[in-house]
Amino acid sequence: MPRVVLVPGLGLYGLGTSAKDARVAADLAEAGIETITDAEAIGRYQALPDGELFDLDTGRSNRRSSAARSPSRSPARLWQ
Repeated sequence: MPRVVLVPGLGLYGLGTSAKDARVAADLAEAGIETITDAEAIGRYQALPDGELFDLDTGRSNRRSSAARSPSRSPARLWQ
C-alpha cells in the first residue's frame, strides 16, 4: 500500500512498491494539500463525513452502471 511521508523542512515523499505507486501517492497528497490550502485562503475547509463520502462514491458508480446499460447513440443520431 502506497504511503506519504511529510518531513518538516525537507518536503513530501511518496513511498510505494513501485516508482509509479510512489508518484501517485505523492501527487494525490499534493493535490489534497493544495485543495485544503486554497479552501482555507477563502474561508474554511471541512472534510465530508464518512457517510457522505460513501454516498458520493455510490452515486458515481450508479451513474457509470446506468450509462453502461443505456443504448449507445452515434453522433449522427444525436442530431436527428
